[in-house]
Amino acid sequence: MNANSASLKRAFESAGFTDVKTIRSSGNVAFSARAASEASLQRKAEAAMRQHLGTAFFTIVRPIDALRELIASDPYRAFRLSRAAKRIVTFLRDQPTSQPALPIHKDGARILLMKGREVPNGRPMKIDFRHDVDQVLEDAKMQRRPVLLDFSAAPM
Repeated sequence: MNANSASLKRAFESAGFTDVKTIRSSGNVAFSARAASEASLQRKAEAAMRQHLGTAFFTIVRPIDALRELIASDPYRAFRLSRAAKRIVTFLRDQPTSQPALPIHKDGARILLMKGREVPNGRPMKIDFRHDVDQVLEDAKMQRRPVLLDFSAAPM
């Protein structure tokens, strides 16, 4: 099940989040919130979705400054990815308890490193990663204290 962007936006607004903006049908939502822990914001977002959409999606919250720092650190710099490779960052909700032997290669994808709760990986594919990331940040820049919310498509 996927949530329609307008319904998702209304669910977040009803929970008291402000400056709510869905990001290009991705399932990501940028919003402003009063200072609170990521876990608290995750619970609040999931409760709002459950109440207004009839289901909750697994939710991962990151402050926009953390995303900017991740991009500025260029986690792919040490790896020789082709210019056409799609660069993906998988966000983990919790700190992993163990580190797998890296890199991992499977079905054309490579998991290159784990950096805290972020897992940069690459897949050969033609896409302008920098443009896509810049667009997400530009969309979020309009907000006073934005937070980017990322959740999977699987209901909880």
